[in-house]
Amino acid sequence: NKGFPANPGSGGALVLQGTAKISKSTFSGNSAETGGAIYSQGSATSTITDSTFSANKATSSTSFNPSGGAIFVQSGQVDITNSTFTKNSAKSSGGGTGYGGAIFRCCGAPPIKAVSDTIVGNSASGPGSTGGDVASDNGSPAVQALDTIIAGGTAQAGKNYQDCGEPEISLGYNLSSSKCGFNATGDRTDTQPKLDSLAHNGGPTETLAEKSTSPSVDHGSPKAKCTSTDQRGKPRPDKHESRCDIGAYEYQDK
Repeated sequence: NKGFPANPGSGGALVLQGTAKISKSTFSGNSAETGGAIYSQGSATSTITDSTFSANKATSSTSFNPSGGAIFVQSGQVDITNSTFTKNSAKSSGGGTGYGGAIFRCCGAPPIKAVSDTIVGNSASGPGSTGGDVASDNGSPAVQALDTIIAGGTAQAGKNYQDCGEPEISLGYNLSSSKCGFNATGDRTDTQPKLDSLAHNGGPTETLAEKSTSPSVDHGSPKAKCTSTDQRGKPRPDKHESRCDIGAYEYQDK
């Protein structure tokens, strides 16, 4: 789904009201006040796998606070695996404050389950904006993360709120360029992920490839716990290694 015109309400491309399974899809250039690409409501579980969200916008020309540049979850369980979020934004031109440049969880919905995702380089702007990458409405966790990169976010709040608007739930082996409250086994904080720009690196969707020197390479979960392939369909872990990479992309040794 690319370039849907601005929706003054919710869900620039999709509004999820029941069970949904989204796979190998690209959402780019969509916009709405909440959930630039997707707005989730209802009580069902939705899954998103092997997909890329880029340059989607939660935007407002009034004092309304736009939230969830790519995804806004009002209710229902949303599970996101092997997916990439980059250059999404939450921004108001009318004096409002943006929250959750990529993902925003609201209204008592359970935290989004993020497994082997790359959520990098998203932004929230406006006075006191938080969670350039992910945020929630009441200080409770927006995501529960495993083997996920949340980094490079920008917001106007302090340094510790650039990536995440609040401490998240860590299931281990995550990487953040700030804190995000990550303190479980294998977590890395205040660490830059060292990724290339969004590009076609194989598979049906664009990805952010790891550089060979990335601290995410071979520092994810042990083989028995991580996904069997990355976003492109490449094997995890590569070769005969015992640990997977953190994020949606698995670096393949030559």
